[in-house]
Amino acid sequence: MGPAMESHVRCLLDVMFSAGLSPTLVEALEQITISIPSLLPTIQDRLLDSISLVLSKSPYFQARPTAALVQGTAANIPQPVSELSGSALVQLALQTLARFNFRGHELLEFARESVVVYLDDEDGAT
Repeated sequence: MGPAMESHVRCLLDVMFSAGLSPTLVEALEQITISIPSLLPTIQDRLLDSISLVLSKSPYFQARPTAALVQGTAANIPQPVSELSGSALVQLALQTLARFNFRGHELLEFARESVVVYLDDEDGAT
């Protein structure tokens, strides 16, 4: 894969994310961002949305000075069906947030609102 495949891979992202957050998805996205770096910002945003839907049941929202974005609600955003659920899905979301390349994104507020609540989780693995 390389830059010549960007338009084809970009078209596949909707289908890839429709299956929900999974280890396979995260691994594939990591490989894509290495092979086609120009897709990194798009993949970061889509992945942050998926992680936010798992952790806080709402889409990721980061105010950007160059564009006005409207925050949706969980009710009007289709929820992908993941192969994982419960604690396993939360753990994958947290692991992905920790290890995926999210450079360029300020995640402090997101962590404060969506991640800190899991510090006292009943499941010790979380």
